[in-house]
This record gives sequence, structure tokens and C-alpha cells, in this order.
Amino acid sequence: MRFTTVSLFAILTFVTACDTPSHLTHIEGLGSIDFPNSGIEAAQLPFYRGVLLMHSFEFEDAATAFREAQAADPEFA
Repeated sequence: MRFTTVSLFAILTFVTACDTPSHLTHIEGLGSIDFPNSGIEAAQLPFYRGVLLMHSFEFEDAATAFREAQAADPEFA
């Protein structure tokens, strides 16, 4: 019985890991995001933080994060 439980846990862990996109970004306290975009690398984290904040109804903090992303990449709309 114990072997079956351990085996099932190992299989489920592997399957879950395989289904998780490798480009998923996690931001502590806000969650995870998968949002491909055209911004440069330096603009990615503030942009992702802005999207997660916006979806948490933290609009002022989201606007600040989006401005930070735009400062890092002025061509990033």
C-alpha cells in the first residue's frame, strides 16, 4: 500500500511539473503569470508586477510598475 501511494505521488508530481510552462513567472505575494510580450528583459518584471497588481485591483501600484517598465524600455507600450 505504501509503495502504491508513493508511486502515485511521484507520478502526479512529474505530470504536474511537465504541464507547468517553463516561462511562468512567479512574483511573491501576487501570484504567477504567463504573458508573452515584446518588452526587453529589464522591463519584464515590472510589467508582470503591474499586470498582477492590476488584477488585484491595486491600480496606483500597478500604474507605478507600468511606468517602471516603460522607463526601462521606452518603446514598450
